[in-house]
Amino acid sequence: MRKEEEEETITKVVEALREDVKYVDAFAIVLKRTENRQSRALLNIINLYKSIFGPGFLTNVILVASFWGYSREHEIERGDQTEDAWLKQQRQLFRNFEGAENLEAVYYTSKFNEEDEKQTKRFDSEMTKLYQYAKDAKPFHCKDIVVALDEISKLEEEVERLSEIAEEADRLKGMKAKYENCTAELNLLKAMHQV
Repeated sequence: MRKEEEEETITKVVEALREDVKYVDAFAIVLKRTENRQSRALLNIINLYKSIFGPGFLTNVILVASFWGYSREHEIERGDQTEDAWLKQQRQLFRNFEGAENLEAVYYTSKFNEEDEKQTKRFDSEMTKLYQYAKDAKPFHCKDIVVALDEISKLEEEVERLSEIAEEADRLKGMKAKYENCTAELNLLKAMHQV
């Protein structure tokens, strides 16, 4: 999607929220269960939401851990990654945002054995938890949102700049490894020559 199309889409979404929706009970941010690090893409999205909805928007956010799985095999596969551990990691990733310490989560999968009563109950429980979160949340009034296109442009430029820095760092890291290998080989040859 081109920048102009993105800006137009964002403007339309903001206008629809402000004029038609008016209130949002909950924002669900879906994160893959196995994604446990803060990526630039995630930061950019959160910063975009923050610039559109304001700094306190996390008070209406619930995290959705996707691909969770409810079977015994999934539990074994996750190992030490309990629900509490996963949520703690996510709160840590969002630590620079107001309200991160109060984030809640539901654990979702679309693929579960509907014949297995335990898995079905677990799915129902998680969806009920999501519904209850939205029902109990103080509605976010969309009249307060702003079109943050200038901020988006700045963030995109920053992403590009940071990507270039990361590429250069990777290149230098590779060169350092080659240098260290050459130095080790040279020292080995010197040692063999002196013997």
